[in-house]
Amino acid sequence: MTQSLDRALLLLAELGDGPKRLGPLADKFGIHKSTALRLLQTLEKHGFVQRRGDPPEFTLGLRLVELSQTLLEELDIRQVARAQLMRLGAETGETIHLALRDGAQVVYLDKVESIHPVRMYSQVGARADAYCTGVGKVLLAYTDPASWPQMDMRRFTDNTITSREEMLQAAKEIRQEGWGWDEREHEDSIRCIAAPVFGPGGAVAAAVSISVPTSRLSAEQLARHVPLLLDATREISRALGGRSVEPDRDAV
Repeated sequence: MTQSLDRALLLLAELGDGPKRLGPLADKFGIHKSTALRLLQTLEKHGFVQRRGDPPEFTLGLRLVELSQTLLEELDIRQVARAQLMRLGAETGETIHLALRDGAQVVYLDKVESIHPVRMYSQVGARADAYCTGVGKVLLAYTDPASWPQMDMRRFTDNTITSREEMLQAAKEIRQEGWGWDEREHEDSIRCIAAPVFGPGGAVAAAVSISVPTSRLSAEQLARHVPLLLDATREISRALGGRSVEPDRDAV
């Protein structure tokens, strides 16, 4: 399996220099034509390779374009958001996260550390379940529930949402307020507030959160940072070519 994967990746890299026919590809890596064809057919099945012409030539597939675009969008969001994340961190002194949703989970793209010795521990690149995190709940709230992924809503704390019905109600409240929260739902010792970032066309692109230890700030004290949070996400949305979405008091 490892050898097959290695050969498939070598074939992809070679196609990055332009279209190639089967024979030269097989000769390049010293493998039998039938082996090369089997690997190329597997890559073609998943959209990483396509063939054209007669006799056929193999070239890179559109799936790679899609993945590259996703990567570029993520990098752009991080670059565009960085100044606002730093400003929000300076204004609040708390831990700031930028995250996006990947299926039923969120991925933390960037972070500004709290100035306080007692702070939330987290890492850029880490993942967490969407339904029990502030950023995840916000991202779900501004996504059509019909397209929500299947979620295994296991309980982390006494406050954890554990049903789709609870998540639908939380989404309604988040849209009504324009921001969301994690009130000790993933960790008993952490609470956070979060707000959406929108890209072109009004689709939710990411979310930003402020996280604090429950021992240092109450929910009411943390909520005082909401205007700063919303100002930061509005600026990031504007820089991405999106528009701010105002609270929907009629959300259903």
